[in-house]
Amino acid sequence: MNINLRIIETFMSLITMFVAYIITETSSGFFRAWVAKQMGDDSPERDGYLSLNPLVHLDFIGVIFLFIYNFGWGRYIPINHHAIQEPFKKLKITAAYFSDTLARILIALVALVILLQTFGLTMLELAKPMILNKHIALPILAHFYPDKSSLALTLAVILAGIIYLCVLLAVLNLIINSVRLIILFYFHESLGAGYLEFFIPIMLIILLADPLQHFAVESIITIAYQITRLLGGSFS
Repeated sequence: MNINLRIIETFMSLITMFVAYIITETSSGFFRAWVAKQMGDDSPERDGYLSLNPLVHLDFIGVIFLFIYNFGWGRYIPINHHAIQEPFKKLKITAAYFSDTLARILIALVALVILLQTFGLTMLELAKPMILNKHIALPILAHFYPDKSSLALTLAVILAGIIYLCVLLAVLNLIINSVRLIILFYFHESLGAGYLEFFIPIMLIILLADPLQHFAVESIITIAYQITRLLGGSFS
């Protein structure tokens, strides 16, 4: 009986995380393509990325990693910086590169505000460890919210999954795109720039990803709490 329950819980966890993945990667991928077009690069649109069709944004390897490791990524949308023109060319390129990072932070913030509005202050205590530890479990929520419907609890798990994926991918995007921009602006013609673009992000991710993720979660929680108070959310 316990084995069957664990199988059901695992299956539900995979389904809810996949739904969170689809929402996260479709929204951020579409936004990156849209910002690129506004900055002057229409190549993402021509490649079909200016779309809310999830199939356009899913990455096969990313989905496999999602099901195995609870972490996955969407299809990378390249930016053609040559298509972006003056004035403010570097600023426009920077906006295009960091657009998906910004999108993920905003999506995580909206998701957390919805959680707080729906479930109250206790959700802050539950969401933080679930997001940081990748353990987003329906039974835990059901224990703390016995009066909530299965649909509401499932939605909460999906929202927590969205926040987890958005924060982690935003941090990785921030590191990788920062290195790419520095190389593009200052070392693009240097011998070995391609190696720098590969090895430096790996080193920085090892050193900085965990503290940046904690900082991002704390910041989003603080902002979401203040927004919820402004919206008249109840924290009784």
